[in-house]
Amino acid sequence: MFWPHTKVLVIGESMAQRGIKPALEFFSRDAEERRSVLLAISQSRAEDIINAKVKTGGMPALSLVNTMKQYKSHSKTVELNLNDYFRMYHSSTAIMFPTVSVVNEQGEDIGYHVAGSAIVNGEQLAGYLTPIQTRGVLWVIGKVKSGIIVARCHGTEGRTPANKLAFEIMKADSKVKVEKSGERFRIKVQIEEEGNLAEASCSEEEINPDRIAQLEAIQKAEIEKEIQSAIMQAKKFKADVFGFGEAIHRADPVSWRSLKENWSEIFPKLGIEIQVETKIVSSALNQRKSK
Repeated sequence: MFWPHTKVLVIGESMAQRGIKPALEFFSRDAEERRSVLLAISQSRAEDIINAKVKTGGMPALSLVNTMKQYKSHSKTVELNLNDYFRMYHSSTAIMFPTVSVVNEQGEDIGYHVAGSAIVNGEQLAGYLTPIQTRGVLWVIGKVKSGIIVARCHGTEGRTPANKLAFEIMKADSKVKVEKSGERFRIKVQIEEEGNLAEASCSEEEINPDRIAQLEAIQKAEIEKEIQSAIMQAKKFKADVFGFGEAIHRADPVSWRSLKENWSEIFPKLGIEIQVETKIVSSALNQRKSK
């Protein structure tokens, strides 16, 4: 392999479970290699991804890179390069890799699918986050830039085309605060989001302009669910993907010294408070109200 032409490194699940650092160190030692090469983990074998006969009209590696960047814009996966990996390796923050698979229809490879994330804690794979859980993490770390939040109309059960709400994310910010009571730390996360009501299959009454506050509450509840789901899964894996340990380190370096070595055991017990504020800034409702 001629390293400078490498665009993306795909790591198979079995290698990720054994430990990926040795392979990445070997790759990074080559003086010709750029550290901007993208990384991904496959739940199958890496060669299944690399050798896929995807009909893209171009080089498969470039097609995969383009797909990874495209899916990143949905805020349901992440982007990670070799430099990011080594920068984060010695921190207490678990590392999120994008997960990639091949889309196969009727025995034919038609494209790549990049969604969700694989969590590597230390050197080994800890587990996977769904696309929604991945966005839950991105809300907290301030990396949600765009995407669609799907919810159901007020007072309805399940999500069907007949009771669907879709909110387009326009802007999102987050703040992480460290609080301490005695010897115990607590994290407070504040999320502010602005969006559009992009689609509504609810009754006319439900999407009345005077109900904007209710719609904002629905959107807020969905964001909170995404974050709480991500927290629950991360705690199950004992993997601090949020960087809360580093936040405590910055806030109280002295106390962090006694927490650092056992952080993977302390993190699942960490108190985390989530506060979300949402605002619908543009929608068909606003246009109706102005008439």
